[in-house]
Amino acid sequence: MKKLLLTLTLIVSCLILSAQTYYKATLTEMYTYDNVNKSWELYQKNSDVNITVVVEPQFISFQAKKPSMFKVYENSKEEMNTKSLSGYRYTAKDLREDQMVKIDVLTHKESRTAVISIINVSEGYNLRYFLTEVLE
Repeated sequence: MKKLLLTLTLIVSCLILSAQTYYKATLTEMYTYDNVNKSWELYQKNSDVNITVVVEPQFISFQAKKPSMFKVYENSKEEMNTKSLSGYRYTAKDLREDQMVKIDVLTHKESRTAVISIINVSEGYNLRYFLTEVLE
């Protein structure tokens, strides 16, 4: 019985671990919304970061100085396709701040650089994480 329980635990653990993908973000940008000009303005750019981003089927987490985790609602998936970017937009919940946000998971068509953008319209900010590599 113990062997069966151990085997089942290992199988479930392997399935959970295989569903996670780890990325490294080496560039972040923060934009604030300018109500006068009705546009997003670059507030801060950090090119010396080393943030691990964990992407799971229903969660995205950022292992930064101030870690954050977002619950992604798969049924809210909207396809996005612009001249230079393609990907999806999701509705998500910021579990640390207990607020609803939009998350864009996009790829630049030419450079193939991936970016995850966290948009909080009510607070007026947009955080962008540029992913450079998949971690094993």
